[in-house]
Amino acid sequence: MSSLNLDDFTDLIERPDGGVRRDAEARRERQIVPPGSLGRLDDLGEWLSAAQSAVPVRPI
Repeated sequence: MSSLNLDDFTDLIERPDGGVRRDAEARRERQIVPPGSLGRLDDLGEWLSAAQSAVPVRPI
């Protein structure tokens, strides 16, 4: 059995797009819902948008 070097493995993972995350944040700020009223869901939505490289988020 071979061992898995996690440092090498993490280099293979594509990081979420920071620009798309900023776009998602700007879109959320234009919504009728007051900023921060959804708590962690605001952050999760921005992260998911960046991970999908899509604004708005695609259904999962």
